[in-house]
Amino acid sequence: MKHIVVWSGGCDSTLILLDLIKKGVDVEVLVFVTNRFGDGKREYEENARFNILKTINKKIHINKISLDFSTDNVCGTGVHLFQQPCMIALTTIFGQCDSIFYFGYHKGDDFFAEHHNILSGSNWLLISLGNKNIKFSFPLRYMTKDIIIGKLESLGMLDLCHWCEYPDDAIDNSGRCGKCTPCK
Repeated sequence: MKHIVVWSGGCDSTLILLDLIKKGVDVEVLVFVTNRFGDGKREYEENARFNILKTINKKIHINKISLDFSTDNVCGTGVHLFQQPCMIALTTIFGQCDSIFYFGYHKGDDFFAEHHNILSGSNWLLISLGNKNIKFSFPLRYMTKDIIIGKLESLGMLDLCHWCEYPDDAIDNSGRCGKCTPCK
C-alpha cells in the first residue's frame, strides 16, 4: 500500500506528514491546487510546503491536481458540501490504487459528526469505480488544535506552516489576517 498525505502545508497535514516520516513510512503527498482565495493564498501555501520540505530535507514525491473550482462550500441541492468530503470524493476518483490517504481536520468542517456516512458514500463510489483498494485515515481526529500546535512547536515547524485563508489581508508581517478560523 502507498501512504499518501493530502497535504496543504497547514498544521494538521504537516503534522501527519512529519509523524509518518518519523515512523519510517515511505510517504507521498497529494496537493489539490485551487484559486479559491486568490493568488496570494495559493503562493502562501506553496511557500509553506517548499519551506517545510526544505527543512525536513527528505525527498518526497508530490502529486498535484489542479482544480478549476473551490473545494470550500461546494453547493449541491441547496446544502453545502464542505472541504473534507470534497477531498475524500476527489481522492476516491483521482486517487491511486492500493493507497491509504491521510487527512487532517479541515477548517470549519463538522466532518466527524458525519464521517461514517461520508466514508460509506465514498466506499460505494469506490465500488462503482472498480474498487481501487483505497483506504482513508484520520490520525488527528481525537486531537485538539492546541495539541497539534504544541507538537509542531516542539518540532520547530509551526512557523513554517500556513494558517491563514486571507494572507493578502495580513495585519502585520506574519502573513496572517487574524480573522479566519485557523488564526482564531
